[in-house]
Amino acid sequence: MFFLIKFKILIVNIKNNLIKNRWLVITVICATVAATAALWLYFPSDGNKNLNDDDIPETVRGVLQHPVAPEETLPTPTPEQNPDPSPDSSPTPSPEPTPEPYDDGIREADREIDFETFLARNKDFFAWIYIPGTSIDYPVVKSRNNSDYLARDLDGRYFSAGTIFMDMSNNIDLSNRVCVLYGHNMKDGTKFADLHNFRDPDFFAENREIKLYTPEGMRVYEIIAAYVRDDRNILYRVDYSKDTVWEAYIKEIFANTDASANLFEIDVGNDDQMLTLSTCIEGQDTKRFLVQGILRRNLSGVLE
Repeated sequence: MFFLIKFKILIVNIKNNLIKNRWLVITVICATVAATAALWLYFPSDGNKNLNDDDIPETVRGVLQHPVAPEETLPTPTPEQNPDPSPDSSPTPSPEPTPEPYDDGIREADREIDFETFLARNKDFFAWIYIPGTSIDYPVVKSRNNSDYLARDLDGRYFSAGTIFMDMSNNIDLSNRVCVLYGHNMKDGTKFADLHNFRDPDFFAENREIKLYTPEGMRVYEIIAAYVRDDRNILYRVDYSKDTVWEAYIKEIFANTDASANLFEIDVGNDDQMLTLSTCIEGQDTKRFLVQGILRRNLSGVLE
């Protein structure tokens, strides 16, 4: 009886232990089965000699090999054809304009002047003046002062009508902005007497040129003004090389309110030059009559 009781107790303990360790047993059994199957597949029998890795189940291959993270599969790049270079979309810079050559206003003379002969007669001779529509057609000289040719002819002899001469402060190359020529108002109509014809508006409108000839060529001045003013020397202590002075003087001319003044207002720039012809007025010793023209430094207007 006692033996039977002991045996029952033993059976109960074994049962309890088996229940407690059943998961361990199951785990061991499964591992044993898996290992056995793997070994069988890895070392195939003669009937499985042609078995390859593709025939091994994925679960078994994972046991036989160390797990390796699959490499990231990247798409094979498609070779890119280099496109033909497209034309530059940026605007093509415009070529810089070719600067026009400096124009000194000298043109080919339309008449022949024997400069060598006149220079041989008088070293002060440097130019010849001609005004179409008038009798003004004379040699021009320049001396160290403004009195030498008031009563002398080109040969230096006494002559009441004198000679047309340039102001002593001007350059004979006519490089000044304002050049002044003087001549008497002779009763016989010689020298600068015909300047007074420009008092007439119709004559002023129809006769618009002063031609000055030098050995270099011909300069043509477009007449813009004819008017009376006082006898002050317009060059005395006035620096027309300053743009502000020059511009103010041009404005002063065109602002003349004298009803007897004849004006032809045009644009006058800082590259222009003026030729002023001055003569006296009969019976008005403190007055002078001026005719003024502008030398254009381009191919427009009277210079064409």
